[in-house]
Amino acid sequence: MEGMDSVWPYFMVMGQGTLVGALACYFIIGKDRGWTKVSRKDHLLAMLAGLLWVVAFASLAISLKLLGMATAWPIANLNTIVTVVYSSLVLKEISIRQQRTK
Repeated sequence: MEGMDSVWPYFMVMGQGTLVGALACYFIIGKDRGWTKVSRKDHLLAMLAGLLWVVAFASLAISLKLLGMATAWPIANLNTIVTVVYSSLVLKEISIRQQRTK
């Protein structure tokens, strides 16, 4: 694939989409300044979550390039299975015994 040697074009497109989405939310929702009442800690956590998402997206783009779609896509979507198992077994969000009796 010509021109797909880098993940930077993806970041450029995502950055533009983020800017357009943020501006749309600002003008649609209004000029409510409620976000200024949120603590700095919450803002920092939100920025760290966004940074984690960007790193994960870049890793997915690189893995798709190196491994191919048939291998990388199932591995990338394994997080859903891990999340469901973790929430069921560790956090007890789904009662397995109760579901078996139905």
